Amino acid sequence: MIINTYLTFFINNIVIIRYTVNKHNSKSKGIRIKEKWQNILETNKEIVWKNIFSNIYSSTNERKLRRFQYKFIHRILPFNRYFLTWNLSQTSLCDFCEYRKETVDNLFWDCHITQTLWNNLDVFLKPNALRLTLNLKTISLGIAENIPNRNILIFLIVLMKTFMLKTKI
Repeated sequence: MIINTYLTFFINNIVIIRYTVNKHNSKSKGIRIKEKWQNILETNKEIVWKNIFSNIYSSTNERKLRRFQYKFIHRILPFNRYFLTWNLSQTSLCDFCEYRKETVDNLFWDCHITQTLWNNLDVFLKPNALRLTLNLKTISLGIAENIPNRNILIFLIVLMKTFMLKTKI
């Protein structure tokens, strides 16, 4: 009985979720996801999307991590502003810092708690000869040219982002 109730709730809210996501993204209507990332990363250099999507598959065989990175790239992860709309959260602020609105950029890069986690990963990587400059471009899309063991680094970054999202929820 309880499972049926949750299943019914989930199925009924799929339409609401799609409507809410489209409603909140209406400001960016007409802007494709590729152009959106170009603007976020503030780069004039063309992003090679074929490499971005192949990185997802070459770095891990784990379906959940692949699915997560795909959702991350398409910016369709659940955040408090959506949960607030559905009355599943009390606030739209970041669960970590409780200071700024929770967005993809804030949760995975701008938040000072998140920055601490990335700094700890950087400290861990340096003695292990896995050198990588962690920045928004590397964290978001796994763009890292001419770096040995790139797949290991991309795997660690995706794993860290997944950890952050699960810790938040």
